[in-house]
Amino acid sequence: MTRGEIKRRIRLLGRHYFAGDNDLDPFGLDLLITEVTNQIARSTDCYIGRRYLDIVAGTSEYCDSDLYRVKNIFVLQQDGDYVRAKLIDWADARSRDFRRTDLDTVPTHAIVFGMNRIKLYPQPSTAITNGLMIEGYAIPGDYWLYDTSGNPVTLTDAHTCPLPESGHDAVVYGVLMEKALQMRDGDAAQIYTQKYQDRVGQLESNAAVYSRRTL
Repeated sequence: MTRGEIKRRIRLLGRHYFAGDNDLDPFGLDLLITEVTNQIARSTDCYIGRRYLDIVAGTSEYCDSDLYRVKNIFVLQQDGDYVRAKLIDWADARSRDFRRTDLDTVPTHAIVFGMNRIKLYPQPSTAITNGLMIEGYAIPGDYWLYDTSGNPVTLTDAHTCPLPESGHDAVVYGVLMEKALQMRDGDAAQIYTQKYQDRVGQLESNAAVYSRRTL
């Protein structure tokens, strides 16, 4: 479903929440959809994201808030191709090979520490636009679509939800659940919570099965 279709379904099922004085915020529903979509992705590991970061001369540490578990790191080469950086651990980083102080134009190795922070070796000496391509488990964030250069496209109602199709209904019931809690509608909140949890559980199960199949 597109964001517009999700919004229509939410308004159809929960029209008593989205009419009159309860729906004065023109951006409230959009914000709820974004937040619930991110929450579902984070709790089910169903979304693999790719983000591009600029390499800054003299800076070796980078982070992207949308990624919460980095799996692959690629560095843009002078010929325009991305080459996967070799992932090393802290013991390797303390060895002489990776502690050299001379600056190299393009890093060749990387460490992942924490959940989504990386450190490049050797330290880059030249700024490179979109020089890092990082892949991993992620949340969609504020953008659901990126162009061919990795730049985000402003989110509109025409954009399709980036979660697997089986998760689109989870977004619908997740928003209705949050709205029912806001309105202190206990009976409706209980119903929507059960429907939301059922669909998130199914999505999580599917994500786990498909993840094992790709190993």
